[in-house]
Amino acid sequence: MAAFRDLPIRRKVTLIIVAATGLSLLLAAAGVLAYDITTFRPRMRADLSAQAEIVAMNTVAALEFNDSVAAGENLATLSAHPGVAATIYDSTGAVFASHPAPGEPLAALPPGGERFTEQDLTITRPIEADGAVLGWLVLRTTFPPLITRLSQYGLLVGVLMLTLASVSWMLSRMLRRNISGPLLRLADTARTIGRQKDYRVRALKDSDDEIGAVTDAFNGMLGTIESSQAALRESTRQLEDAMLAADMAHWRWDVARDAITWGGAEHRIFPPGAEPRDSSLGALLDVLDPADREPAERALRSAARTDGSCEFDLRIVAPGETRWFVMRGRAERGPGLPGLEVIGLAVDITERRTLELQLAQSQKMEAIGRLAGGIAHDFNNLLTAILGYARFAMSGLPVESQTREDVRQIQLAGERAAALTGQLLAYARRTMVAPRTADLNQLVLTMQQMLRRLIGEDIVLELDCDPGLWTTRLDPAQLEQVLLNLVLNARDALPSGGAITITTRNEVVDPAEARADPEVAPGEYVAVTVADNGMGMDAATLARVFEPFFTTKEQGKGTGLGLAVCYGIVRQAGGHIRASSEPGRGSKFAARFPRAEVGAVVEAPAAPRAAPDAGRETVLVVEDESSVRALATRTLASFGYHVLEAADGSAAVALARSHAGTIDLVVTDVVMPEMGGRAVAEAIAAERPDVRFVFMSGYTDQAVRREHDATEGGAFLTKPFHPDELARTVRAVLDRDGALPAHGREGLT
Repeated sequence: MAAFRDLPIRRKVTLIIVAATGLSLLLAAAGVLAYDITTFRPRMRADLSAQAEIVAMNTVAALEFNDSVAAGENLATLSAHPGVAATIYDSTGAVFASHPAPGEPLAALPPGGERFTEQDLTITRPIEADGAVLGWLVLRTTFPPLITRLSQYGLLVGVLMLTLASVSWMLSRMLRRNISGPLLRLADTARTIGRQKDYRVRALKDSDDEIGAVTDAFNGMLGTIESSQAALRESTRQLEDAMLAADMAHWRWDVARDAITWGGAEHRIFPPGAEPRDSSLGALLDVLDPADREPAERALRSAARTDGSCEFDLRIVAPGETRWFVMRGRAERGPGLPGLEVIGLAVDITERRTLELQLAQSQKMEAIGRLAGGIAHDFNNLLTAILGYARFAMSGLPVESQTREDVRQIQLAGERAAALTGQLLAYARRTMVAPRTADLNQLVLTMQQMLRRLIGEDIVLELDCDPGLWTTRLDPAQLEQVLLNLVLNARDALPSGGAITITTRNEVVDPAEARADPEVAPGEYVAVTVADNGMGMDAATLARVFEPFFTTKEQGKGTGLGLAVCYGIVRQAGGHIRASSEPGRGSKFAARFPRAEVGAVVEAPAAPRAAPDAGRETVLVVEDESSVRALATRTLASFGYHVLEAADGSAAVALARSHAGTIDLVVTDVVMPEMGGRAVAEAIAAERPDVRFVFMSGYTDQAVRREHDATEGGAFLTKPFHPDELARTVRAVLDRDGALPAHGREGLT
């Protein structure tokens, strides 16, 4: 078979025709023989049986009336079938009628059957009427012997063979001249081109048929290959350059002509309003951020001067939009190029750089928050002692005493310092909160009169509240702080008067928006927006607007914590706050808070706290800061409690073991060296299971709260605390069924 595949196409065609002819003849001979064996005899039997049925049916009347003439006339109809003889016998076996001559005696024939010999076929059929046999019909036909029939078929096969041979010879000549010959010449031409790599050679065309069309297509392909060599080299070069960079917009700088082209992708590179005035390098530099112009020009000219490569970032600035791109390219000169060119790809990295800046800002804010929280904790310990002892000092001085006034000033300064640390903790998201389901519209409407007094008569306050606003879960006091700070910030941006608008809306953040901002989670939010039509901010100020201690106000006019506090409160509530502004076009601050569960009922504010009650129980105070420990001990003793003191966790556990009497409650700091408040509580509770606990700390983040949440019967007290607040919390925990203060109750949830 492999040898046949390698033969020339002309010999293949000849052999196929010869083989097809011989096979056709063999199949014809086999078919004739099979026909004789399988078809001839059954057909003879079927034909003779059908004639017998017809004759027998037509002869019934002649036998019944003993009319042999009618029977003979009926048999005479068989004269149309040469070689067929028929005889009718009556019921006694005597010949009744025959055609063309009487046959054999009836007794010698098979009754009701047939006899098939080499040269004849005999069929016997009874003639019946109403179930009675009237006579017998015998039909006999003769045919040539098998050898005679086969010789007749052989003659036919011979004639057919001669005809097929003649047709095959003529067909072979035609195929050779019209098909195999042109194909062989086309193959020879292809082999020649393959060896010589000379695409100027052309194949000869013999006709306009399909082979001629193939020849034309072959010659056309040669012409296309020849004319595409330069274009192919250029495409290959561009493809290699593109593989070195990201798949984005292709650019080309013709150094001699000072023309930059972008491959038709200008609309993807330049935002509306930032299109270069022409294709020159200078026009491109004019639409870049001023800080990027000199580095971009230096990188491009350096690549052109040294025949090297370049890679640099640039920003294309348009009104309200900035696009970041990384440009990668290299200098090229060579065949097909008019001169020196720098070509490459521009990759849009706007989204990536935006996320990087947001992440860096978020990390910076988090770091500042951690620092602020640590500082606030240390101050809280100091302020607890300062404010507590100032109260004790004032209570022991006459009203008219100058010393009392001095102490009052100390107390006021301490309270201002406590407010400052509270702002730091709010920014750091470490304040204790009492969240409840609230109606944002109601809170805004409640504050509007106070806000109008604060902003002055030359500023208009407008409210745009959505009547179908969802509820949210937050600390109302903290929301009031956010609104107050935002409105005061807007007031300061309106020195000559203007308008401030507070808007509430329902908003849904989809996954696409959430992916664009790492601080935003998809979901349903309740949004409050404070907008003004004041002086606005530039991009540099806007980028730092939530940083603590950053302010654009004059010295002494602000701490720079107002907006930072807003940021911390909103983030602690599970929301996010964003600012937008342009110089001369005002500013807008939008705070989003997560929607409360569907069907949540707005909760009423907590009832005013009652004055603390005295007690006679035994309380163990555990505090590593001596001034705070002494203050707590003095405070509780003044309310009638028996107080035990311990300077650290280990001393507290040892005292609890050695004390013979009852210890009803333990007041312990959460963060202490070696043994923290949680460990102290577990150790004491293991031996005194009925003891109850009050935890206190200047740290109020989630990690500290988890330290006491798992201890049953406890409360949490935030430093600095008022002595009355300490006494009230201790009494509530001891009573167990009494209502805990709001700040302590939050710690138990």
